Amino acid sequence: MKKKLVALLLISALLLLSFAACGGGSAPAEEPAPDIDPDLPAIEDLEPLMPTVDPIFDPVDITVGTLNGNTGIAAAWLMHEAEYGFTADNYTFEIATAPDQVAGMLLSDQVQIAALPTNVAAMLYNRSEGMIQLAAITAYGVLHILENGDTIHSIEDLRGQTIHATGEGANPEFILNHLLTQNGLTPGVDVTIEFHANEALTALMAAGQIEISMMPEPMVTSVLAQNEDVRRALDLTEEWNLISPDSPLVMSCVVVRRDFAEAHPDAVQRFLELLELSIKFANAGPEEIGEFVAHFGIMPSAQIAARAIPGSNLTFIVGSDMEPTIVGYFEVLFSAYPAAIGGAIPGENFYFIAE
Repeated sequence: MKKKLVALLLISALLLLSFAACGGGSAPAEEPAPDIDPDLPAIEDLEPLMPTVDPIFDPVDITVGTLNGNTGIAAAWLMHEAEYGFTADNYTFEIATAPDQVAGMLLSDQVQIAALPTNVAAMLYNRSEGMIQLAAITAYGVLHILENGDTIHSIEDLRGQTIHATGEGANPEFILNHLLTQNGLTPGVDVTIEFHANEALTALMAAGQIEISMMPEPMVTSVLAQNEDVRRALDLTEEWNLISPDSPLVMSCVVVRRDFAEAHPDAVQRFLELLELSIKFANAGPEEIGEFVAHFGIMPSAQIAARAIPGSNLTFIVGSDMEPTIVGYFEVLFSAYPAAIGGAIPGENFYFIAE
């Protein structure tokens, strides 16, 4: 692991040198070049991924709001680069535990860029008269039904059961309700749903005090690591695809304040290019990125973070590809729970498209 981490730091240093040549950032002290782990991509293979920087520009101060969990994992490498001054712009990260905290910071201009659940992004857009824009899609579905036992093998098997869940008022609640109703079960009648805070639900399931739960990665991996009697009973992304094959389950995204994007479009583009690289590093080197995740308090354990990353379904979709990817999901939510996205499907102005 140490060799791979050193290799990542070498790549970081190359980024710094690239930016320093353009007038941004400051170079670290020179050190002997370390051995490169042959399992990592060659430097020349990564060159097309490096951010393209205008040779003459003033660094921009940007505060980014994110959540612990998979949204924070997506930005972990970028947070590391910013901590060591390896970025052209100046980033400060605020890590929250609930979407409403990030939403409040975004609306009050405490943060200019933020990671949010996709339905919350649509809701903010509709309720703030277009104050924010969708900048990137960063994760598909990450929800699972866990069972302390071996009786749940289909949605129908949830009939008469109590599901302890997270995500009240956000994507998880609406996804669960939709899956239940589309499989002939009425929430609150055929299935009882009790909501808990993330930490409380993780503790209850890990301790074996509840039998059935719905939670996302990386909570799933954390529970499985603590209680070997718990199993993944249902992958809700797979269940969603069975009933909505043309509407991908898109759960996480990054948004930007419209006024900031209009004033600093190049800075937004530089951030997105670094975020793309951050997600690529997470998917390619979960053990190394797991160390960053623990360092920044996104998750308490580097080992669990590393195990959770492959199941976090991290992706990176920007520009004109965003609307066709996510609009089907918004249509499903609007048809069943219009308030979940603020009462309307966002129009073209919702999407940040770099010129």
